[in-house]
Amino acid sequence: QLAILIVPLTVLSLPVLWNLGLTHGWIEHPDEIWEKKQAYLNQPFFISRTIVFLGVWCWMAWRLRQWSLRHDETGEPQLLQRMRWHSPTGLLILGVTTTFAAFDWLMSLEWHWYSTIFGVVFWAGAIVASLALMTLMAITLRAGGLHAITVEHFHDLGKLLFGFTIFWAYVSFSQYFLIWYANLSEETPWYLQRLTGSWREVTLVLAVGHFVVPFLWLLPRESKRTPWRVGVAAAWLLIMHYVDLYWQVMPVAHEDGLSVSIWDATAFAGFTAGVLAWMLYALQHFRPLPVRDPNLAASMKHHTE
Repeated sequence: QLAILIVPLTVLSLPVLWNLGLTHGWIEHPDEIWEKKQAYLNQPFFISRTIVFLGVWCWMAWRLRQWSLRHDETGEPQLLQRMRWHSPTGLLILGVTTTFAAFDWLMSLEWHWYSTIFGVVFWAGAIVASLALMTLMAITLRAGGLHAITVEHFHDLGKLLFGFTIFWAYVSFSQYFLIWYANLSEETPWYLQRLTGSWREVTLVLAVGHFVVPFLWLLPRESKRTPWRVGVAAAWLLIMHYVDLYWQVMPVAHEDGLSVSIWDATAFAGFTAGVLAWMLYALQHFRPLPVRDPNLAASMKHHTE
């Protein structure tokens, strides 16, 4: 149900595309480096790619949701087969499109800089955030009386959160280490800006908060088998993911140091409120479990070591 939120987000992205020159400096201030990249980094092609990315995501989310709702009503095995085929295929498509979307929407904010591992770093953070949100949803459903979600499921969610937190730290450090070791003039300024002034403190907070704290918190087995502890880790990691994205984007607008605006807080609060409102609506109007899925009984009896 959450994936369908990509549809209203697509509508909200239209003003951003209309005012693209306010965020992407290569439109207003082209230079020699941009001229070498303009075959790919030009406004018509940029907007076309964005439309394709958002269109593919909307189509995937809409089709899978429709098939899932129909399967809950009819139990048609053909619908289950479609979802089983389109889900892994869609995952590959999602991997490619989100990687290039990260290049376009984030990396091109500073078009002089590049990183060959940036797509993986973006993916790792997105997976951590997705798992964290899934965990909080599971806790909410269990608190609301859905006891089909057991401690075993929270144990698996905790292990996934723990594992992908380590993976995020690994690829993030790999990106930094390779750029630091190579010491190339076209790569180092991106990190130099984030290691000076008040952005340095944000970098340290991110390293400790996005890795050290959740790593130590989720390391004990008991933490992964205690719903409230997994929930605390999930909520914390969602906040750290927001800090991570803020740290990637905002130094472009505030080169002299961290500057928090009221618009940052209101945008975050508005987006969070919208997600919560849709979750409450979905819980009231749609089944929280795939009631006709033949694997549901086995999932409810799931046990992990």
